[in-house]
Amino acid sequence: MFAMDFLFAIITALLLAAVFAFLFKRTGPWPFLLFFIIIFLGSWAGGIWLAPAPVVTWDVYALRFLVVGVLVALMLSLFIFPRPYRIKMRRPQGSRADDEPVLILSAFFWILVILLVITIIVNYI
Repeated sequence: MFAMDFLFAIITALLLAAVFAFLFKRTGPWPFLLFFIIIFLGSWAGGIWLAPAPVVTWDVYALRFLVVGVLVALMLSLFIFPRPYRIKMRRPQGSRADDEPVLILSAFFWILVILLVITIIVNYI
């Protein structure tokens, strides 16, 4: 069951990440690989925890992985911030105003990844 869950989650994540990245040009604030990892882990964690859906393929309920993957991809693609107008201003030396969003997003990414991995591990124990 582990291998089939993994396979369905990775196929779902590949398809959805490709569609959102190349067709819609929206991956949120992350590059393609990080977007794929979050969709993969979210699809896998949600797919194994949801109640069985009516479509059974190779003893795995594939619809669960697809639905959760679509929801995760939609939520992540909403994290696109509008670009502020650039006004040339002098900033004091040592100013780190541009680093704050990157730090917040990287913390959000790692917390989300750790929680999803814990969710997956707890289900298989």
